[in-house]
Amino acid sequence: MYSERVTMQNRTAYKLLAIFVAPTVVTFLFSLRVGISLLLALRKTDFINAQVHRIDSLGGVYSAHQEFETKDGKEAKMDFLRKFKGIGDEYARNIGMDIFHPDFRGTIALDTRIKGISDELDVEFDSYEKHEQFYVSVAGQLDITAWELDRILYRYTDEIN
Repeated sequence: MYSERVTMQNRTAYKLLAIFVAPTVVTFLFSLRVGISLLLALRKTDFINAQVHRIDSLGGVYSAHQEFETKDGKEAKMDFLRKFKGIGDEYARNIGMDIFHPDFRGTIALDTRIKGISDELDVEFDSYEKHEQFYVSVAGQLDITAWELDRILYRYTDEIN
């Protein structure tokens, strides 16, 4: 569990994000109009704004984190994350993996990198679950977690392909 000091740091970081960083990010996104359509910049700005409001509606970062933690299992946590605007299946899974949450340690992010490795191995799957289970079983044979295998494959993708 997080200590009170970390909780205070999270609250402070969130307030700083809401007050200072979000407008800077918005300004930066608009400055990227060269090479990026204005529509995309507006969409990302809309997502950032929606996330700040959603977190506020949940009572702040600490409350949002607590609600996330009350969800039972990976799928329920992903459902919670998918309620944030712009977060779909892939990002919901990646967020859980990025924070090294225990419910996501048996997970592989089947992104283009992993799909490219599967192509190199000449293996095909008829569902996301079977594809993921293949890599989870490989991790088991190596006596590492699926999360660790994902990180190894991420780090050495160029060498593998």
